[in-house]
Amino acid sequence: GFFMIKLENVTKIYEVNKNNKVSFLEKIQLKIHSFPVILPSPQKYLLIQGNLWPIPQEISKCFGKNELEITKEMLNLLVHQYYFNAFSGSPVRKQLYKKYLSILFKNFSPSYVRITFKMSNRKRYRKFTINEIKGVIKEIPFYPVHTLLGIKLWDEPLPANLSQVIYDYTKAKHILKKFKTELSFGIPVISYKLWSLLDIFVVSPDSLSAFLGYIYTHPNKKILLYANRNHSDYEDARKMQFIGWTIYKYRIDGYHFWGINLWKQECGEQIINEKRCCFRRGTLLYYDLHQKRILPSLRLEMFIQ
Repeated sequence: GFFMIKLENVTKIYEVNKNNKVSFLEKIQLKIHSFPVILPSPQKYLLIQGNLWPIPQEISKCFGKNELEITKEMLNLLVHQYYFNAFSGSPVRKQLYKKYLSILFKNFSPSYVRITFKMSNRKRYRKFTINEIKGVIKEIPFYPVHTLLGIKLWDEPLPANLSQVIYDYTKAKHILKKFKTELSFGIPVISYKLWSLLDIFVVSPDSLSAFLGYIYTHPNKKILLYANRNHSDYEDARKMQFIGWTIYKYRIDGYHFWGINLWKQECGEQIINEKRCCFRRGTLLYYDLHQKRILPSLRLEMFIQ
C-alpha cells in the first residue's frame, strides 16, 4: 500500500576536519510516523476507454492462440493493471463480436461499452443501416446492471455533414432509447441541436475549449479527451502524464484511446516505418512471441502514473 511519512526531531550536527573527514558531534534522533493512505481509484470517477482492434490471423497463428483468447489476455491486463473500465469496438464480424461482448460482460464487468456503427460514406468504413443496427442490438448478451451501453454513428464529422449527422442521431435516439449516444469531434462542430442529441462527447485537445462551457452546464453529459498524437510512439512518453493533468485541470470525465492493439499483419513487424503514420498512434500493447504474452508500452505506464 501507500504510506505518508512524517519525520520529527531530526538533528544533524557534523564536524568536518581539515582532512575532510566527517564526524558526528551529536547523534541523529529520528522519529518516523507512518500513516496508511488510500488513493482514490480512477475507476470511481473516470472513464478510461480503449478501442480494441481485430487480431490479425497471422498473429494468432504465431501466438498459437485464437483471437478471443488473446483478446481476453489484453482485457485482463487493461482492467486489472491499468484501470480501463470502458471499451469500444465495431460489430463488423457479428458473431465474433457477440462472443467478445460475452467475455467482456462476464469476466470484467465494465462501466461503459460503446458499439460503433459507422454511418458515414468514408471508404475505409463499413456502413451500417438502421435495420442492421437493430439486428446487432437484439443479440447483445446479458450484461451487468451497472454497465451503460452506448452507440457511435459518426467519426469526426465536418460542418458539411451536420444535417445528416443530426438526422442519424435523432433516429437512433428514437429507436434505441436505452443507449447513450457518443460522437467524436476532430474540429468543433457548433450545433446545439446536435449537442442536445449526444450524451458523451469525445473531443481532441484543439476542440476542448469549444465544448467545456456547454458540458459544465449540462451535468448529465460527459466529455472524454482523446489526444492521439500525444500517445504516438514517435512522441516523448512524458506527454502521457500531461494528459492526466489536463483531465484534472478541466474536470474532464475520462480519456479515450483510439487504438490499443493496432498490429500489422506480419508476425514480428510491429513498428510502422512511416514517421508520422497514424497507425503508430494506436498501439499501446505489444505481443511477445517468445513467451507468448502481451506486453504494455512505456507510454501506457506513463499514462497511468
